[in-house]
Amino acid sequence: MDLNYILKREQESLHRAANSKSASARAAHEAFAKAYGLLLAASTFPHNALQSDEERRVLREKRTGTTPEIDTWEGEGGNVPGRPAE
Repeated sequence: MDLNYILKREQESLHRAANSKSASARAAHEAFAKAYGLLLAASTFPHNALQSDEERRVLREKRTGTTPEIDTWEGEGGNVPGRPAE
């Protein structure tokens, strides 16, 4: 099945769940969205709908073995506001 189609259906289901007036319709659309998300996760598509930014950061660091660029930027003499320069 086409990944664009699955992604479209997932997004539509999320939208319909968020805008459903009845609990049963909301639950059904959430279940569809979750099922589409699982299909996407099983594919090669880098799907992150059910992850927070922090979860994505941790997974990216494990996968690539690197730290966020801001850490290396600081090591090159940059400074993050609110953090004292070293």
